[in-house]
Amino acid sequence: MSIQLFYCPGSCALASHIALEETGLTFNPIFIDLTEKKHQSPEYLHINPKGTVPALIHDGFLITENPAILR
Repeated sequence: MSIQLFYCPGSCALASHIALEETGLTFNPIFIDLTEKKHQSPEYLHINPKGTVPALIHDGFLITENPAILR
């Protein structure tokens, strides 16, 4: 099982980050610096065309909305 969480501290992605930590699941947190507009980079837009955080990839499936991630 592979889980990647794209997040930025201080954003709403914090809730998803905390939830994943609490589950005890192994995941790869990937910092996206919103102050440097990394969420607008072509590399990140290829991952998440919305250009927002959080974005979670679980076994190749993308979820980009906090309520869906937290569910």
